[in-house]
Amino acid sequence: MSIATAGNGSSNHLALELLMRQANLPLLHVPYKGSGPAIIDVLGSQVDGMVDQLSASIGHIREGRMKALAVESMREPLFASNAEKRYRL
Repeated sequence: MSIATAGNGSSNHLALELLMRQANLPLLHVPYKGSGPAIIDVLGSQVDGMVDQLSASIGHIREGRMKALAVESMREPLFASNAEKRYRL
């Protein structure tokens, strides 16, 4: 599974690396030069998923073009499915 980030060494990349190590997931990191190009390729199905800042992708999520699988937050998420309400991420 290929996962895009906003680039090598970005906070998104580090979050992906932490997830891969803690969950022992064999994911392929695909670095981009910013969130914009990565979002374009996620929407075009060039990569399977993305680790991103919510502020960069919230419009696509709200319009149904992207789906948030997990949201990390110290407070209640902006959008919450029933699963997110039961299991705080």
